[in-house]
Amino acid sequence: MGLVAIVEEVVSRRWWDARRRARWAGALMIGAVLVATLPATTATARLMTFLWVEAQYAHLYPDRERIPDMATLLDVRSPRPTVLTYEDWSSLVWYETGAAVVAVKPPGYAKLAFDPERFTGTSQAQRRADLAAAFAGDVDRLLATADAYRADRIVLARRDGALGLISLPAVIAAGPGRLNGVTTTSEGNGWDSLVLEPGSSLTLPVADGVTGRIRLEVRAGTQSILNPDGTRPNGHLRVLVGDAPPIELTVPALRDAELSVIEATIQRPAGASIVVQAVEQIILQGVTGFVADPGPPAGWVVATETADAVVWERVR
Repeated sequence: MGLVAIVEEVVSRRWWDARRRARWAGALMIGAVLVATLPATTATARLMTFLWVEAQYAHLYPDRERIPDMATLLDVRSPRPTVLTYEDWSSLVWYETGAAVVAVKPPGYAKLAFDPERFTGTSQAQRRADLAAAFAGDVDRLLATADAYRADRIVLARRDGALGLISLPAVIAAGPGRLNGVTTTSEGNGWDSLVLEPGSSLTLPVADGVTGRIRLEVRAGTQSILNPDGTRPNGHLRVLVGDAPPIELTVPALRDAELSVIEATIQRPAGASIVVQAVEQIILQGVTGFVADPGPPAGWVVATETADAVVWERVR
């Protein structure tokens, strides 16, 4: 508007005849439009070369993280079922199928900011805690949670035949006595995380009965500062299992502190603790663990399965 006002002021001068005024008015207006729009257009074009180039929901990338299409995986018909699955996946189930879920982040009553307790009698905090306890690796606890919330489907991730019976959001896993060192909580867009300062650690509340080989997927990021050459250094963390030597993992430094999924395979003796420790400052969103597939428990059957997921359904 300011540029147009300047053009009007220039071409309205009395010493310009009508022909010159018309000719310069057109040229100056074209110049004003270019000056006003070219920087924004260039910046937008540059931004769109890397923004939204692949499917994304909150911090999840379904293609690269092998997250199934919930609408295809789940046969949702009337009456509306309740699905028990990981907190991250629960949002996708709810949005893609309309099925009820136990807990999502943010609350499923959504952008209205209502706590589910107003409608169901069970608060958001309780639901998140129940979900984390259900996915600590104990199948009996998983089924008890399904019974408590009247869930008739359980959706689990699969990796090379192993089943994801462990899924622990870091903020919820950080119960009393499980944090060591300086940590803070950080809110993302539809997710939250722990920020572990160097040397700080989180002991994962994995069920005692989970032993042997466990494949871990740690979702983490780094907030490291830029190097003088403009690059950003990677971060590092350790996974400690009992008295075994630590497993060193690299956390890639991505744009805008995005999260990566870092894989590690551990052997857990009976009673051994599993600890995630930051070497540099690390954003820890959560940990998923894959163990030997026990098959559907009594009273449940496999309804659907793919290479990346399986659905247990309650026998009616």
